[in-house]
Amino acid sequence: MTAGHQTSARREHRAPRRPLPWVPSRWGPTGDLVATAAAAGATALLVAAGSAGRLLPLRQTHLLLVLAAAGAGAAAVGIAALTPRLAGGIGRPHPYVAAALLLHSLVLMPASVVDTSSDQALRWLAATRFTASGCFVLLLAAALLPHPPRWTRGLRGALAAVALTAAGGLLGPSLGGLHTALGGHRPAALVVITGWLAVALGHLRTGLRRRDRLRSRLGLGLTVAAVAQLGRVLAGHPAWAPDLTSAALRLLGLSIVLAALIADFLHQADQVEGRLQASDHRARQAAERDHEMRNVLAGLSGAAYLLRATGSRLDPGEQAELGAAVQAELERLRELLARDGDRPPGAPGGHEVEPVLRRLVMLRRTVGADVELTADPGLRTTVPASVVAQTATNLLANCERHAPGARVRVTARLRDGRVRVEVADEGPGLAPGAEQQVLGRGVHDSGAGGSGLGLYVSARLLAEHGGTVRLLPRDPLLPGCTAVLELPATEAPRSHASAA
Repeated sequence: MTAGHQTSARREHRAPRRPLPWVPSRWGPTGDLVATAAAAGATALLVAAGSAGRLLPLRQTHLLLVLAAAGAGAAAVGIAALTPRLAGGIGRPHPYVAAALLLHSLVLMPASVVDTSSDQALRWLAATRFTASGCFVLLLAAALLPHPPRWTRGLRGALAAVALTAAGGLLGPSLGGLHTALGGHRPAALVVITGWLAVALGHLRTGLRRRDRLRSRLGLGLTVAAVAQLGRVLAGHPAWAPDLTSAALRLLGLSIVLAALIADFLHQADQVEGRLQASDHRARQAAERDHEMRNVLAGLSGAAYLLRATGSRLDPGEQAELGAAVQAELERLRELLARDGDRPPGAPGGHEVEPVLRRLVMLRRTVGADVELTADPGLRTTVPASVVAQTATNLLANCERHAPGARVRVTARLRDGRVRVEVADEGPGLAPGAEQQVLGRGVHDSGAGGSGLGLYVSARLLAEHGGTVRLLPRDPLLPGCTAVLELPATEAPRSHASAA
């Protein structure tokens, strides 16, 4: 092991987003409908009370409400345009809603507050509002189609609608009486607003039928805004005349649309983050498995070299012992390749520790390592043999990497009711105070190499089965580093014959 270590910084994921405390955890479509109706009623009552009591300056308040609605619409455009880039927008209404809301915020809202005494300007504004309203309804209707036209998506749809609106504004005044038809109760205005309401209810119905919370909430918000405009037309108010109730309800409707898009964006962001965390978890597992496989292959490579070079000079006992060690490592390699995240459980009665350590020590000797083993016979533990083998292999590999050529002693004793395995080398040892730091993920010596996974993985695996790994502080009088494994001990299961 080594005296100098460094930590590789890794990005930490934030905790999953918690639900807002004032939102019911099982808030369903019925709750959306009730909340929207209550909010709309409360808004209308408050505005009516303020107007009746002359608490609200009419024109200034109307302008503020229109500006707030335009701001909500603009924010909704940004969210609707960003969400598909985050999580994909196939089959989702975001691009078409973004185009419609962009037209609404840039053209319809400003045109609704312009007042002029010029008849020519009034006719131009009336034609512009009529054409823009029709394009707005068409863009929203496109979102209901299974395969909407591509030109209705996003910025292209908004630009196409603006071009049509400009053409309608230029050509409309030449049609006699059009501005009169759009000024109050005439059929043209009612047709456009009725189409808006029908499309909004279509979104609401589609969302409820498909259990699509985003679409149903969009439908709710658009319905509130359409009802506000319909009430204004039925009341005979000119488009430019201040109407606080209509303006407040329109602000409420666009606020509902904005809230729906924000909730969907956060939901999509959580899903993307979940996929990133799952991908990172799989990458970590792959790195840990590769690390373990390299250690296994190193031992097998040494055994193969020994058999090829001196196989004929080995006595039958050594050959059998080496064959058993190779067989155990091959079985562990097969388990690594077949494993999908979880490890198989250990044997119910535990297993002996000494045979596992003996085979690992033999494999390390085949590559020239000076390793000695002293183990009390009969020691048993409930930690799976594969975990004991992996942990001991990681410790022996660290000795070879950070103390090459140094003598290594492996001892196994029973102490305080637990199996205590010590792996001690005579290398340079650890820097003072680094005993806990080296157990972290990614901590490694840049000069000696390694990935910084061995001790981290060993500590995590042992903790899952009630064991621990720790490094002892450096003894000024003795060279090297000592790692200690503590494993839960168990007794050998009684046979049926002895029990009888």
